[in-house]
Amino acid sequence: MMWTRYVVASIALGATIAAGLRAEEPVSGDVGQNTRMSHLPRIAYRSFWPQERYNRQFAEAGVKLVFIFPANTICSLNVPYSNYPQIWTGPGQYNWKALDDHIGDVLRWNPAAKLMVMVDLNTPAWWVRSHGGEDSFLHLAETTPEASDLPGRCAGSGGADSFCHLGEVVLRDDFKRDAKEYLRRFLEYTEAKYQDKIVAYQLSCGGTCEWYDWQKGNPGPLKHAAFAKWMQRPGLQVPADREKTTHYLFYDPVQDADKIAYWKFHNRLIADMMLEFAVEARQTIGDRVPLGTFHGYIMELGAHRLLYEGHLDYDRVFQSPLLGYNTEPADYANRRGGGTGGFLYCIDSLLANGKGAWHEVDHRTYCLKNSENIGTRRLTGNGTRFDLPSQAEAIGALRREFAMALIHGSHLWWFDMFGGWFDDPEIMANMKRMTAISERFAHTGPGRAEVAVLADADSMYYVDGHSQLADSLLRGLQFSMFRAGVPWRCYSLADLPRLDMSPYKVVILPNLFVVTPEKRKLLDEKLLRDGKTIVLPFAPGIITDGRYDPANIEILTGVKVKDVSRLPQPQEAIYQDRGTWTSVFLTRPQMPPELLRGIFLKAGVHIYCEAGDPFYANDELIALHSGAGGRRTFRLPEPRTVTELFEERTVSDQPVVEFNETFKPMETRLYWIRQN
Repeated sequence: MMWTRYVVASIALGATIAAGLRAEEPVSGDVGQNTRMSHLPRIAYRSFWPQERYNRQFAEAGVKLVFIFPANTICSLNVPYSNYPQIWTGPGQYNWKALDDHIGDVLRWNPAAKLMVMVDLNTPAWWVRSHGGEDSFLHLAETTPEASDLPGRCAGSGGADSFCHLGEVVLRDDFKRDAKEYLRRFLEYTEAKYQDKIVAYQLSCGGTCEWYDWQKGNPGPLKHAAFAKWMQRPGLQVPADREKTTHYLFYDPVQDADKIAYWKFHNRLIADMMLEFAVEARQTIGDRVPLGTFHGYIMELGAHRLLYEGHLDYDRVFQSPLLGYNTEPADYANRRGGGTGGFLYCIDSLLANGKGAWHEVDHRTYCLKNSENIGTRRLTGNGTRFDLPSQAEAIGALRREFAMALIHGSHLWWFDMFGGWFDDPEIMANMKRMTAISERFAHTGPGRAEVAVLADADSMYYVDGHSQLADSLLRGLQFSMFRAGVPWRCYSLADLPRLDMSPYKVVILPNLFVVTPEKRKLLDEKLLRDGKTIVLPFAPGIITDGRYDPANIEILTGVKVKDVSRLPQPQEAIYQDRGTWTSVFLTRPQMPPELLRGIFLKAGVHIYCEAGDPFYANDELIALHSGAGGRRTFRLPEPRTVTELFEERTVSDQPVVEFNETFKPMETRLYWIRQN
């Protein structure tokens, strides 16, 4: 069977390399085009609770791809994920009528639709109750979700609830056996009955069905034993002080070796289970359609989350030939009008590995103010909390998310969570316009860029998980990059062996704390050459060749550092001529857009717009979202004609290298810049 060697390939990708890099090309085999996303529409519609009114609205807007979630699980808001009955009702018991009704309704409301189907691999309430979890709570959440005094979602669920205890449950043989059986039976049924309609599957498990471990690495008995076996040290216990670092902000590679190893083991468990389920799925679906997941939120999960919640082994997932795409919700901190939006993962890492990307837009709009849905009321504080509280702000922000996804090569689905999130004629008119634009520019994606960011997952295992470093160096950097006025790419450092770095004048290595001989060799071969400017914030190489020492920072930067806790404030950018390249050492983790724009200008990078608004660009499209409004100047690298696409308005029918536009507050514009 062809998928046998993909299983072998997946195992090979899991081999641990001390450097934290994989020098080989990702195994691709003869994976067909069907396992990728390029043949699918760029826009889809999703709802937890499908309803006729809203499905028909999106059908009328031209959306022909619908994402469905036939779920068996109670969500974090203590209501069922699905408004249809559970499918997996007991050991070997399946209510296929519930699935038929779900699919039948969606296709009746949108007859032209194709389907993406998320498969719920979490433990249903009956499984939790019959495998050691408390009986009362989940039963209450299933039968009386309107109750106001329900405890927290994970109360009483014990180590049997994968939604809350993924890092322990994935070690249970009974869970793996039963979940794999459900997955196999589910796919056999859908492939036999709906093969002509289903164009992708997505595997879901863990917290919010996004593969989170909400116990944040706290071990149970199974995990202690599995860690000892993984370390080949019988009787070893997970370190009780695993969250304590020897040094300011950093683990010591010698003194804290078991702690570092545990966090690698913990994150690896989640990726292992994900790939194990992918192997099982491929045995049934082969390479007929893409298989995806949620994972790798390194650009979002900061203090108290990134190290602990199971998303750090994403390089292996992104490189696996078993999976064809990955999904993330829109960034949560910059959703408001005037914000930048953002991706939760290194989107260009997915594209570099031949994978598709899906950007989920689930912004809470003013349309929910009078919602009677219990899930929506809990999410919005009974209609008092919104990401987008006005029509102008909503339209501007939704256009921004669309433009960002389109330009950066991502697909997008509008996530109408419990229904009615976009229920306004003006919003739906914009949905129709964006759908048409997405069809016209279905081919578009990342083009030329002179700036690249390479995030290093491996280094984050050595960082205090409660520190703010990731918030500044990764999440904050993304927001600054979108305000710098340049096209840019966001890769993982693990991609470096296969990347062509010749187009980039500036490369930012935001979190290169750990440098091994293998990493240094790659840096010398690919980056530290050809006149490039390399931006190195805060503590680059502080752990070099297995030894922690602030003096190591001088090796890359040329700047002597004795104590990273005493680096000067405010931020300083220290340039050093390194012969064939230039280092820019930043003394603080924060990188405001004005600082970055100055570095880019000095390196000869073309700046399209210096206003500091959220800005997105590829070779044929540029977009700007303005919170405050006002006159903006755009400078193109070469003469182009210019058309604004949302309004279908000609800005210049003659090639220009500069043009001016006046924006209303909260407005987003998308320009087609054409060569004659």
